[in-house]
Amino acid sequence: MDEKSAAILAEYRAGARVVDLAKKIGRSPKRVYQLIDKGIRAEQRKLLPLGGLSTRTMNCLRAEGITSREEVRAAMQDGRLADVPNLGVVSLVEIERWLAAGSEERPKGSADIADEER
Repeated sequence: MDEKSAAILAEYRAGARVVDLAKKIGRSPKRVYQLIDKGIRAEQRKLLPLGGLSTRTMNCLRAEGITSREEVRAAMQDGRLADVPNLGVVSLVEIERWLAAGSEERPKGSADIADEER
């Protein structure tokens, strides 16, 4: 979750009104609601077994029946991930970083990884 969404969500949960938050950050109340929603979705995503991976990567893994960190690690070690359809180099780098991090926090996104490789 980005810092802006986290800060807005924390203030909202502490009782701040959306209108007041909107004035504080110079955005519309609609944008504040979007930031709150973004923060909530990021928190919920961390609770998923594959939380922290991009949606595309999670969908590719789930399509192959890989649904936990341990299964991802095993598939990576025995080379099965190379055969997963639509799981490209960028997704594999994302998975490697996710496994190395050992946490449910989202590693650099696919767009960030692709930019580094250019």
